[in-house]
Amino acid sequence: MPASCPNCKADRPEGATECPQCGIVYAKFLKRQAEKSIDALSQAEAAKLAPAPPTVPPSADEGGMGGLIAAAAVIAAVAIGGWLIYPGKGLPVTDTLQKNNGQGFAAAAPAGFRADWTESTPDAAGGRAVGSFAGASADGYAPQMSIATVPHPAIKVSAGDKDKLAERFFHSVRASVDKWTPESVQVVKVDKLEALRVEGEGSKHVKQEIPPVTMNRQAFLAHMKRKNPGQFVFTCDYYIELGRIGPTPDPPCIVEPARTVEADYELLTGGVLVPGRTRSYLLSFVCDRKQRAGCMAAFDELVSSFRVLERPRPLDFLRSDT
Repeated sequence: MPASCPNCKADRPEGATECPQCGIVYAKFLKRQAEKSIDALSQAEAAKLAPAPPTVPPSADEGGMGGLIAAAAVIAAVAIGGWLIYPGKGLPVTDTLQKNNGQGFAAAAPAGFRADWTESTPDAAGGRAVGSFAGASADGYAPQMSIATVPHPAIKVSAGDKDKLAERFFHSVRASVDKWTPESVQVVKVDKLEALRVEGEGSKHVKQEIPPVTMNRQAFLAHMKRKNPGQFVFTCDYYIELGRIGPTPDPPCIVEPARTVEADYELLTGGVLVPGRTRSYLLSFVCDRKQRAGCMAAFDELVSSFRVLERPRPLDFLRSDT
């Protein structure tokens, strides 16, 4: 028999997406019907779905098959309701991780990176930085990584939506990196959740105003003696910062004058978008392309440590607008 419309029961032509009789879009109609059923289940705990045991035994003329079918339906409803309502378990949260119960996550800074777990004030969309990590570099752009939260219903990451999600959530990279182009967009597993990983390349012109390096008189003399052992050392007064107003008991000695440093860097940048129940987590990185291997190893370490404490439920994914 040919398939029929779920709304008006008219014949459904093969390959059609809309009903020629009543005009509904099949996929949207079925999704709405599923959401109605899910809402009914989520309003009560799964255990409450089981009926109370009958106080009067069924009559002989009812037969045994009807009772078996009813019992099977209840068991199926409880199982489906429990699966939709309760989130799956993630990886263990060890004591080595920094926990943020307010934002619903835990993570550890990559080895060799200085961590700052201070939360920023929310932006216009309610997002905020909740962790930043700074690395060191003797030559090139010092690697930087961060964790930010994005208030949003649970996002279902899939292969079919990955390009759309990448454009939606990684547009901010273009504001901070010149000529950024995504090179890799893929779905990965983070804490047993489907996540979106994006990597790309860009450039950045950096201009830094570096203040003068100063020392007090005693430290300066010790510094000069170490630098020029056995030689005559000028007094600190010859290195006093010009333009100071009034005498001071111990004026600063300028070891290095103020200077401006400008450079152009070729950068590797991107991140991972991890879904939570009421917010998403954006783990991002930026580093010099010359440091690709070390930077990506450190970022992989951050991603591997990441745990979602407020985990999304299958029900949340069905309600997602993505």
